[in-house]
This record gives sequence, structure tokens and C-alpha cells, in this order.
Amino acid sequence: MSGDTVPPPPPIPDLPSTSESAEQLSTRISEACASTILVNVIYMADKLDIFRHLFELEGNATACAVAAACGFRERYVVEPLRSLAASRLVSFDVARSLCSLTPAGKAIFLDRLSPFHATGGVLTEHTVDDVVACFPPSTAHTPVSPSTRSAPTSSRAFAE
Repeated sequence: MSGDTVPPPPPIPDLPSTSESAEQLSTRISEACASTILVNVIYMADKLDIFRHLFELEGNATACAVAAACGFRERYVVEPLRSLAASRLVSFDVARSLCSLTPAGKAIFLDRLSPFHATGGVLTEHTVDDVVACFPPSTAHTPVSPSTRSAPTSSRAFAE
């Protein structure tokens, strides 16, 4: 019986080819990953008060100005702003390098009574809080050595 081979099963009708299915699945996974990252960027921007400061700076918000208003180093504000601008969740004037929060963005990110509000309890807190805790607030723009960097505050994410 060692020489006997079993023929492969017949193809299942009405399904796309294997390569199309793999491509479609790959696209769905990529979209899910991008959405997951964006949800965490939105949550982090909310926790760092980026949305509030964008609104208060009334369209004159460079990354440096937002960082100064938030009390963080510019590098910790640049990446969330870039992600939000690339996702068209905040407006970005390329010629002047200015970010702003649109009226719709105000309803979504700042007005906690708005039926469209999309931060806070909607988003996952426990893992992002640990990431946010790693961003040391600073008014001085001095490098942070690895030995003085804050560690995550808890391991709740792994315990649940």
C-alpha cells in the first residue's frame, strides 16, 4: 500500500482561484492591521491632548507648537500627527506645515456629548496606557537615555 497515492479532491465550484483568494485575504488583513494601528493612534492622540491643542491653536499648529502645548518632545507628537493627517482625520496644509482640527473633527474627537464622539471608552485603554506612559513629558528638549525611560506601568494587557 505504500505505493498507492490518493488523488487530490476535485476543485470546489464557484470559488475564486487560489491566488485571488490569497490576494483578497491579504488585502483584508492589511486593512485590519491599518485600522488597528489607527485606532491606537487616535486613542494616543486623545490621551496626549493633541486634539484639544489642535483646536485651541486654531489652524496654526505646527508639530512643534502642538508638542509645546502638550508638554511633550516634538518627536512624540510628529508621528501621531502624520498618521492622523495621512488618514485625513486632521487637516494638513503642506505648503505651511500646519495641522488643524476641522469642525467635524471637533465633534468626533473633543465633544464628549456628541453622538459622533469616537474616543475614550470606545477605544482600548489598557495596552495604549502603557505605551503612553513611556512618553516622558518634558518642557526641555533633551535626549532621554534608555536607563531613564519610563517602563510600562502594568502588565494588565498580558494578564487579561
